[in-house]
Amino acid sequence: MREHRVRVNNKEHEVRLLDMGKTPYRVEVDDKTYKVDFSNEITDSTPVLIKVNGKRHTVEINKFNKDAPFHIKVNDRLFKVQYERRERTPSQIMETIQPTLKTQPVKSIAERNTVTAFMPGRVVLLKVKLGDSVKVGDTLCVLESMKMENEITAPKAGVVQEVKVSEGLMVNKGEPLVIIK
Repeated sequence: MREHRVRVNNKEHEVRLLDMGKTPYRVEVDDKTYKVDFSNEITDSTPVLIKVNGKRHTVEINKFNKDAPFHIKVNDRLFKVQYERRERTPSQIMETIQPTLKTQPVKSIAERNTVTAFMPGRVVLLKVKLGDSVKVGDTLCVLESMKMENEITAPKAGVVQEVKVSEGLMVNKGEPLVIIK
């Protein structure tokens, strides 16, 4: 689950992304839950058909930018969107800009069957789905961070019980990606 605070046309909203590994996605906006289904990935300036609780909408994003206002056009209605800036400590800022230097290969971390992101980035490719069998070292997904693609591999053999992310989704360090049992 991911939580965001966004401002749409100068009104703040709490947004929670639930069950992101399944479609339709469940999105909670100000404590009201919606089922959202995409026809394909949402990209800058390309109209996309989405369904919200079964109702069709055409959506177009104009130059998506988490750090500055951007516009979303929904069925010919324009909305100004801004993610809320959250204050970060200097150590948090340094953590995001320092390169990862280790004496051993960088691998994803598995805690209680959960493979997590070892750094913030965007999921650019999912290689597994629910029910897939995986072996140690199999690629689960590809995470892009600082213009580098990093393969997230299975730390153990098992069966994929849950996929917590979707392609195009931004993740933070430590967020769950895949559950293997």
